Amino acid sequence: ANWLQSRSWLMVWANGSVGLTAIVLGWFLISFATGNASSWSFALACLLGIAVLNLIVAAVFVAPAAKIFSVAMASRRQVSEMSELLSAADWLPDQRGFASGKPKQASGDQANTNSLSLAQSLRYRLLEADRSAKRGMTDLARIAKAGGLKQAAATFFLYIPLQAFGLWDVRVLKRLEDWKGRYGEFVQDWFAALGEIEALLSLATLADENPSWVTPEWIDDPSGVDGCVVQMKQVGHPLLADISRVCNDVSLGPRGTLLLVTGSNMSGKSTMLRSVGLNIALATAGGPVCCEAMRLPAIELSTSIRVADDLSEGVSFYMAELNRLAEVVRHAKAMAESADCKRMTVFLLDEILQGTNSRERQIAVARVLRHLVGFGAIGAITTHDLELADDPDLAGMATTVHFRETITPDADGNDRMTFDYVMRQGVSPTTNALRLLEMVGLKEDTVATDRDP
Repeated sequence: ANWLQSRSWLMVWANGSVGLTAIVLGWFLISFATGNASSWSFALACLLGIAVLNLIVAAVFVAPAAKIFSVAMASRRQVSEMSELLSAADWLPDQRGFASGKPKQASGDQANTNSLSLAQSLRYRLLEADRSAKRGMTDLARIAKAGGLKQAAATFFLYIPLQAFGLWDVRVLKRLEDWKGRYGEFVQDWFAALGEIEALLSLATLADENPSWVTPEWIDDPSGVDGCVVQMKQVGHPLLADISRVCNDVSLGPRGTLLLVTGSNMSGKSTMLRSVGLNIALATAGGPVCCEAMRLPAIELSTSIRVADDLSEGVSFYMAELNRLAEVVRHAKAMAESADCKRMTVFLLDEILQGTNSRERQIAVARVLRHLVGFGAIGAITTHDLELADDPDLAGMATTVHFRETITPDADGNDRMTFDYVMRQGVSPTTNALRLLEMVGLKEDTVATDRDP
């Protein structure tokens, strides 16, 4: 709340003391010039009295506002930094050549930017409106400079007479409160616009640095069979270097189906799932995607990847997974039951429910997937549990693919395991858990059978 609003007399006295100081100072100068010693001495005493009185008023009545000053002045350097950030809006196109010209002002000084492009609207809100961020920050910078006089040694001696004869702190506080009254309701919109620019710059940078990435194609009609399918041609992980990235064709959907990804440890199942998720996130953000082609309907992504337990809440790893899966199912249910929702859920589940025994895990996973498919969601799940692929409940709705490894002997006769990270149709024909155990030195013949005496 405005601190001075209930103490309006302080501003009245601040203005009155300036006028009174000007009168007494004029009296002093005239008396001093005419050589009237008693008169200018009395005038000097009056000036000192005004100074002492103002310093007492500042100490007794204005001191409670010190916290406001400390917060405002501590952030004064950020005002200039924010002005530098706002300069990014200079790169955006202005309204020159636009058919409707400069938009009319609506109530509250909000611009009618419905007819402007996104870039033009952002520029207008930040630089060109009557209460734009640029004007607001410029005004605030002046106030911050005035309030910072006592913060610097070079200007402190200027601050002393201003405070003594004009209650400088009261004046700065009044300007701050006036600024808040003029611009306060627009500040949130400034930062929202600045955040949009930052997001756009990030996406533009991504497109500029990866010219081979493509713009996804959105399906306008979700009613057809193709409208319920996410198709990705040669999709790769966006964070991997081009030289090491392996791409695969991936298709999710239509409704009533899911993609079951099997394979050995380290074969690339989780990386593929993350590749799909990251590219869907980029597509829905309006950015380019790391694919040769991508076609998708209006979707929302819901995942269970890298779930962690919480010791502070007493939540085990298994319970944490259940909670996360319940959120995914509830989200799919809410979208399926919403009459006005035109989007569908895409779920990505990575090696879920590892915290329980194999048989119960299979039953639980199948139950979760039946819920998701029943609510019209499409998606993919990874697993190295080959028995899950044989579950009769999943056989009818799952398209099964796999990743595999190749084991060849090296020059010394030791097994060498390699992966090509290529996705193939069908269930994985191999496993490698025990072979990996042997490769790290834990072979069966190294288990101690006798103890030395």
